[in-house]
Amino acid sequence: MSKKDIFWIKCVPSDFLSDIDLQCMDAEQRGVAFWLWMSLYCNNGKLKYDLKRLSNVCVCSQDIVDDVINDKFQIIDGFVTHKRVDAEIEDSQVRHDKAVKASKARWEKKSKSNAQALNKQSKSNAQALNKQSKSNAQASVEQCQYNTIQYNTTQTDNNNIKQTPAGEILEFFDNGKFSLDDCKNAAFKAGLSDEEAESMFHHFNSQGWTKTNGRPITDINSAMVNWKNYKPSFQQKEKANEPGGLSLANRIR
Repeated sequence: MSKKDIFWIKCVPSDFLSDIDLQCMDAEQRGVAFWLWMSLYCNNGKLKYDLKRLSNVCVCSQDIVDDVINDKFQIIDGFVTHKRVDAEIEDSQVRHDKAVKASKARWEKKSKSNAQALNKQSKSNAQALNKQSKSNAQASVEQCQYNTIQYNTTQTDNNNIKQTPAGEILEFFDNGKFSLDDCKNAAFKAGLSDEEAESMFHHFNSQGWTKTNGRPITDINSAMVNWKNYKPSFQQKEKANEPGGLSLANRIR
């Protein structure tokens, strides 16, 4: 154990005061004994048996230092030692080793716990990412299926459009033909009577729901408004039916 490992020592006043050897010493000898004890603690329990050097440190004669060493200390292999100092240094080393071991165990436990938590979080993130990827993939598949259905529906609708010399007419107009009820509904919106709606229906139904220019009638509401706007009075009708007259049907463009 190095010098810096000793921070404190046990000091029992009753043991110090009841020691027979210390009681027989004068103040100078007691000071030398105390100084040697402290030096042993700071030097790992050993001081070289050099009376000249030790006397200089203790600031006293070599004889006094030698007497104190012989009364309270031991000389082993040329070094000054003390049993109690050796025991306390060994005990301090044991306590130090236990503290280091306990600290290492706590650190390893904490590191293991952190590693497990990190691993668990990584797995959770991976599962969440995988789930999100599957969800996105499923959404993409559904969107593709929807787009395919929409495309097929559009193609089907396009295939249902029939060509006529006058142009294209959608199938839901039933090839451009309207019913009497369609005419009545359009007449109601245009402010015309059912009789006028019947008149228009019979007129255009007889000529295949086409205008005089050959184009088909595709909007019954617009056609009814034109019928209303160009509807002549009774006298104008008679005149329109005369040779060279302009018929109502010719006015609807």
